[in-house]
Amino acid sequence: MENQLRRLLFGFFILMAFFTVVSRSAASVMVAKVQVDTVKDGELSYELSGTGIIKENAEKYMDLYMGFKTGKVYLEEGQQVEKGDLLFEYDIEQLKEKKNSLDKELKKLQLEYEKLDLASRSPDGSSEVEAAELAKKNAEEDLKAAEQALEDMKAKVLKDKEEAYRQAVSSYEEIAASRDEAEKQAVRAVLDAESELADLKEPQLILKEKLEAYKNAVTGKKEEDILKARRELFDLYYNGGYEEHLEEKSDAGESLKRAEEDLKDIRKKWDAAIEEEDKDSDDEGVQKAYREQLAAKKEEIKNAYRVIEDAQKKLDRLSDKDEELSSAVNHYREDMEKKSADTEASYAILYQILYDNLEVDEKKISGAGIKLDRAKEDQAQNRKQWEEKLKDASEKKEELLNVLTEMKLGSYDYEKDLKEGESGIREAERALWNAELSLSQALGNERLTKENNQVRDKSVYLDKIMFQLDMDAKQDEINNLGDIISDKGKVTAPAAGVIIKNDLVPGSILTGQEKLVIATGGYELHITAGKEEMEHFQAGDELEIEINADNEKITSRIENIELPDQDGNISFTALLPEGEYRTGGSLGYAMKKQSVTYPRCIPIQALRQDSRGTYVLLVKEKDSVLGKEETAFRLNVTVVSQDAETAAIEASLSEEDPVITGSNKNISEGDRVRIYEME
Repeated sequence: MENQLRRLLFGFFILMAFFTVVSRSAASVMVAKVQVDTVKDGELSYELSGTGIIKENAEKYMDLYMGFKTGKVYLEEGQQVEKGDLLFEYDIEQLKEKKNSLDKELKKLQLEYEKLDLASRSPDGSSEVEAAELAKKNAEEDLKAAEQALEDMKAKVLKDKEEAYRQAVSSYEEIAASRDEAEKQAVRAVLDAESELADLKEPQLILKEKLEAYKNAVTGKKEEDILKARRELFDLYYNGGYEEHLEEKSDAGESLKRAEEDLKDIRKKWDAAIEEEDKDSDDEGVQKAYREQLAAKKEEIKNAYRVIEDAQKKLDRLSDKDEELSSAVNHYREDMEKKSADTEASYAILYQILYDNLEVDEKKISGAGIKLDRAKEDQAQNRKQWEEKLKDASEKKEELLNVLTEMKLGSYDYEKDLKEGESGIREAERALWNAELSLSQALGNERLTKENNQVRDKSVYLDKIMFQLDMDAKQDEINNLGDIISDKGKVTAPAAGVIIKNDLVPGSILTGQEKLVIATGGYELHITAGKEEMEHFQAGDELEIEINADNEKITSRIENIELPDQDGNISFTALLPEGEYRTGGSLGYAMKKQSVTYPRCIPIQALRQDSRGTYVLLVKEKDSVLGKEETAFRLNVTVVSQDAETAAIEASLSEEDPVITGSNKNISEGDRVRIYEME
């Protein structure tokens, strides 16, 4: 009987072992596999992209600070202003008073922060473990504060670099514009000098063209073409008055012929009038009349000869001029037809005869040539100087752009910029390490102590974060006031244009509703987006705009954000740089903005929601008949903000708590799960 009982007990334990193995094997198949992550501090990235419509008459909205008091206002609606013109002034005394008030408020916040910090560190009668936990928590807060200070310093470095880049881009564009204008002036000077030299050399060019035409005519052996080209040479020789010359020559021949005929007529007349017998007459009166007739005849014949001589001289002069040119033309033709070695010499003689008769001022030509050379030298020198300036500006711009790119990619070396901040982090890390060491030595039951103190520590931590955010906001406002005060409250026009909106009243306090708008006359991009999409963006935020088909991008900023329309859409504008645009056309844009650093961030897929609210599922161990099991544990959370990938939350979570981010099956609170380890 005893043996039978033993066999039954032995069989029972074997069956229990068998069913345990089967149960665990089934569980390994049936239990959901989950991926987990932990809460971390981080930043959210808000992005928005789309297309906008190009519109004319771009409007520049001036930044106006709510709560500030205006002083003098130097403009009116409809008034034309230039870049740099004084628009208005803030009341400098009110600014100083407001700054003093903000300084006091900041000091009060700092004291409250220090008081909170002191209270969190002060002994509270807790156990040694609780004191060590407080010390560790304080060290963590100090480290986070140091990290936040470092991030703020990084943000300031980024802001300074972005401003330096904007100034470098502006400087580059101004230099490029000045270079283009200087090049335009230099090109105009060269063209003017070339035109002047060409005008002076035009007679020579015409002479060469005429000689080339005559050469081609002789080579072509067409007598009609030869005569035509020859005649054009004669016409050039007489400065376009060859026909008049021929007429003058013909008139001279006719005059000579008439003079000769007149001489003959005179001889005939006197031969018929004079009686030779009268010279031997005994009558003294007859002899006297005879002698007078002879004298008159002689004088008239003498005058006729003088007329003939003058006509002959004129004809000879006109003929000699023709003969010189005609001889040179004929010799050149003969040499070309014979292909004589003297062709070049006869060409030179003909060229010189024609050239000497042209109205060519060698001195002016030489002066114009020197002027052209100098204009080209000036152009080359100006081009070299401006290219060097443009190269320097481009290198500076590219250097800053590379720095900004490295900052966005997280590869920028902040060592020189953040030496002080990194030193603070190292000190905070050392303090945290010491606190953790003290805590590890004091902890008897680490998990229990951590859970007991977690709520209080997180409350203190959140309070300190809130104080820090308030202090940062006050400091930013104080810094803005300081900048305005350093400019003596003066505000100048950032661009030329016409004032189309001016709500400023001297001596009034700005409520935030006032507008000061300058119509620049350029172009702007008009964009419409949903209210929820725009909740993280505000006026002054940057956006990138694709300005052509080559994906060339420029950086602009939001000028004005309008109130939501009845469909919940919000319209806003951004200025476009100078260029050619088609009104009504569209351009693509993209905006990206980083949030502040949130202390508790989880992947967006970890969030769940039901009628009870928003929650996450954690993996917790609990005891069961089969041993320790991992189950899904619900924890309600509050979503502070979120982007496409990450959610910032408020919840009682530690960095060790595994948050479920994915599962191969649908799971709910209390379900058994198994963490899937990614290889």
